Amino acid sequence: MRVCQNRHILFLYQSPDFLKPGLRYVVKFSYLYNMQYKTQQRYHFRPYSPNQTILFPQRIDKDIAQDDPVRLVSSVVDSLDLSGLRKLYKERGRSPYDPKMLLAVVIYAYMN
Repeated sequence: MRVCQNRHILFLYQSPDFLKPGLRYVVKFSYLYNMQYKTQQRYHFRPYSPNQTILFPQRIDKDIAQDDPVRLVSSVVDSLDLSGLRKLYKERGRSPYDPKMLLAVVIYAYMN
């Protein structure tokens, strides 16, 4: 793959019948992605609601004892301000997991 000065990519490809190789000329619009806009960023995290009903007939939080350490971890992580961490996420790509959920999993994993 070769990138030219005018932000185009030139690469080899196979034709649909896979007999004649050729060159394909593709315009790369990366300069559009690098532009900074003065708007508020919106983050589209995957939904995180620990009290939701899932594929089981009962809710999972009812099966966890009131004095279980997972409840302590959940309440501590929910009270944290992770706005600085959220600024590191980009708007492009797939929706990331919620940072609070990931942090709670890591902390609970280190406890055990």
